[in-house]
Amino acid sequence: MAADDLPPDMVNVTGSSLDAIIQRVVGISGSIGEVARSSSEQSVRISQVNRSIREMGQMTQQNAAMVEESTAAAATLAREAEQLAAAFAIFTIDASPTTAFVSNGRRPLANVA
Repeated sequence: MAADDLPPDMVNVTGSSLDAIIQRVVGISGSIGEVARSSSEQSVRISQVNRSIREMGQMTQQNAAMVEESTAAAATLAREAEQLAAAFAIFTIDASPTTAFVSNGRRPLANVA
């Protein structure tokens, strides 16, 4: 059956149907383009989040290393303070007031109680 043999109403309906199908395909194509753009933007944002998380992990490791170093330094300082206290423990202080002199023995520096 040729297109000339179809009733005019049927040709018009078919043409309208084809126009509607084309408009829907164009609309769907636009939607697919928007989804693709959104996916690309999300991918970029996810990459940025991943980079930030990696940087935070590195900072956490650096902070942990500094805490370990500080703890070791504090332990060393505590040992040295104990050694210093032990070294000074051999000295006794007389309770009577005395006068300290400059190395030449002539001028008093201060009264020591």
